[in-house]
Amino acid sequence: DLPAPEKAEELQYSDSTKELSFATTGDKNAVVDYYKKALAQAGWQPTLDKTVKIDDNDTMIFRNPAKDMLTLSMPPASDGKIRVSLQHQSAAEIAELERQIKAMAPALRKEAQAREAKEAAEFAEAHKPFPKVAVTLPDGITDVEQTKDEIKFKVGNGKAKAVAEAWRKEFRESGWKENAAVVAAMAGSIAFTKEKQSLTISYTDTGMMPAEIRLSAMGAELESSTR
Repeated sequence: DLPAPEKAEELQYSDSTKELSFATTGDKNAVVDYYKKALAQAGWQPTLDKTVKIDDNDTMIFRNPAKDMLTLSMPPASDGKIRVSLQHQSAAEIAELERQIKAMAPALRKEAQAREAKEAAEFAEAHKPFPKVAVTLPDGITDVEQTKDEIKFKVGNGKAKAVAEAWRKEFRESGWKENAAVVAAMAGSIAFTKEKQSLTISYTDTGMMPAEIRLSAMGAELESSTR
């Protein structure tokens, strides 16, 4: 028999799960004290003095000399009421559950190891260093600014297109695929890709001021050298 306190409301019992459930306006500590006293008369003792959190529910386990188990569970209160469940499991049911868990353990361990290996591989892939791209800088440039993914500088009037064409040839020979190109005397842009990396050359050369050239990379690091 599964007892319930006098203030229990909405009392329900399920034969399939051997679970008693109800609501009460009382205090959680009062519910726990009630069950400690009521169950003790039938030989049940709590495994711990206080409830513990399991899936956000205040939970207390009781065992009897036959090794049966009662689980008292109370989720967070709502609508001013405490929802309470008391579920019975026999020693035989617990033993069968433990047997099933042990039988599943190798498969679960293998699945966990595979998941950990996949996560480690994904982490390594996400954090591996970008491939380096060798870039030859022309002579006679000024105002050079360089980061890992961008190089920009200035050259004399009328020389930007020639620099872009030299880079164009260099990248093609290195296996880069040219996707788009607009090359004119006063301005131009050339885009390349290789696997997961991309490069873009852009320049302006108005003839009024020193020409400006920029090389930017995505998924790659630029490594410059001079001729």
